[in-house]
Amino acid sequence: MEHVPQSETVGAIERTFDVATGRRLRQGIGFTLAGAVVTWIGLVISAAYIAAGQGGFSPLPGLVLGIGLVLLMFGVVRLAQSALRPQERFDIGEHGLVHHTARGDRVVPWTQIAEVRELGVTRSGDLAVWLGIALRAVIVVRGARNIRFNSLAGDANLLLWSIQQHTARR
Repeated sequence: MEHVPQSETVGAIERTFDVATGRRLRQGIGFTLAGAVVTWIGLVISAAYIAAGQGGFSPLPGLVLGIGLVLLMFGVVRLAQSALRPQERFDIGEHGLVHHTARGDRVVPWTQIAEVRELGVTRSGDLAVWLGIALRAVIVVRGARNIRFNSLAGDANLLLWSIQQHTARR
């Protein structure tokens, strides 16, 4: 992380985009616990089917296990994101952006951004926004690690648009 006074590198801050890091942590805890419970139930159902020794096929154990594992995986990803990017925020300045986390600030001038693009399809609906999957994007930084954000960033569409507008001007 670069520790340069942001006023010297990015100029005046035009807009700030806070990331819902508390929601990310709550989602991680909730989905991990729900995934563990549903996976346990799936294992119990599977054991019951095996113990009963009934012939034939039933999709129920596999379905319950699959749902549990997906919930568990999503929860673990959210917990990892919460640990790796605590107190995340994006500041858009006239000459670049600053990616803040509790671990430090990363200053990226507009000239260092090769591109910014959406990942996958933009989804609509309150649930997609709440989960942080309505919009996913990556900022490709020349010669450095890329920066990713999603709809957990406040007004993620405006954040994406702002970065695209600034990088298109160069």
